[in-house]
Amino acid sequence: MLSEANKKLLIKTSILAGTFLVIIAILASSIILSRSFYQNGLRQNCQAVLDEVYPKSYKTGQYVDLKSGQNFSAACFKARNLKNGESDYYVVIVRIPSITGAVPAVYLYSKRTGTTFVSYAIENGKANNVMDANFSSSSILYWQSHIDDMLTKSGALK
Repeated sequence: MLSEANKKLLIKTSILAGTFLVIIAILASSIILSRSFYQNGLRQNCQAVLDEVYPKSYKTGQYVDLKSGQNFSAACFKARNLKNGESDYYVVIVRIPSITGAVPAVYLYSKRTGTTFVSYAIENGKANNVMDANFSSSSILYWQSHIDDMLTKSGALK
């Protein structure tokens, strides 16, 4: 049998552990529930960039889960070409480093043409001028060459 002091200590420890479990459950559920909102925001940003560069040409579709190490700095969506109806396109938004901080860059991939840099997913303004004038294309070319591998490893390309 437990002594009275040990019973009180066990009750206090159980309450503390229960509180931690409830907090962890709340945090985990909020992360799971907010994931779709985050993906919709990225999809809208990709669609806005595509509409700006290629008006009424592409429509972004469902999210493609990238099962690779880059999924923390990249997101991928299926896309459809509205002009010819082909749906073998992928839109990838990648966070790339720059002199102004991390900048989202949008790429378009198709099996026929490979990966193409579309534009930056930033508002027009000072940052866009700095990116155009001073940004080295090495980061753009780096990601452009790695998107094919990233999509292949994730199983999106078969």
